[in-house]
Amino acid sequence: MSSLTLTTTREVSPEEVDDLIELIDFSRSPWFKSIEQGRNWFLVEHDPRERDGITDTSEVYRQQILDAATAAQPQLCCSLTEGEGLGFLCANDADIILQTAIFGRIIFG
Repeated sequence: MSSLTLTTTREVSPEEVDDLIELIDFSRSPWFKSIEQGRNWFLVEHDPRERDGITDTSEVYRQQILDAATAAQPQLCCSLTEGEGLGFLCANDADIILQTAIFGRIIFG
């Protein structure tokens, strides 16, 4: 008999995305410089070349972060399926999701 899977969806609050962003650890994510929060977006200052001193700024919407969390799920060490929400992931997972949202992939390991 083949195995069956059930995929469910749930609504994610803006506060849950905010909690994920708060997990970013500047010491663990040297490419990440600062973040400014707007109503539905974050303005992220980052150094995509990691410490060359030239920074870029990217506007990232909450939905982009959610889409990135879905896309990055196979690389995350914590599970998104346990129902605890984005704010219960670790700083490494938050870094992976934000890189995916900004760059479309993981650049810095």
